[in-house]
Amino acid sequence: RTVRRRTLSAAWHRLADGVPHVRQTYNWDCGLACVLMSLRAMGATTGCDLKVLRQLCPTTSIWTVDLAYLLRRFGADVSFCTITLGANPEFASESFYRDNLNEDCARVERLFDRAASEGISIERVSVELDRLKDYALSGEYLMIILVDKQKLMAASHFIGGS
Repeated sequence: RTVRRRTLSAAWHRLADGVPHVRQTYNWDCGLACVLMSLRAMGATTGCDLKVLRQLCPTTSIWTVDLAYLLRRFGADVSFCTITLGANPEFASESFYRDNLNEDCARVERLFDRAASEGISIERVSVELDRLKDYALSGEYLMIILVDKQKLMAASHFIGGS
């Protein structure tokens, strides 16, 4: 068991070393920072920074589908797995979305509708943790996995984490 754990740990560190960290600037641009980290890991080192991404996606109400479009714009092959097709109405209480949810719903719906014609594959599915691990450890995929911090922290405390 110890050997397996070290092997996995080494694989994770090797993968993480290939993704340069980008600190988000605002409380709403974590997705843009993830896109920039991904683009840099894929070799896009010039002509793209958070300012450029904010210009290309001129809203503070950024949805995951926006990230898919940004990645595709820079030439990435994008497979987007989600449990909600469209804007999730449960986010109405989130500060980033609250003021714009009605407009967002229409905008996000249009993005989902056009995705296939833009070369973005969208699949309505919940991806199991083992499948995510397999993708990550294969070294063939770069993943952006967005999670609810509150739920993640609650789960961490539930299983004895800190």
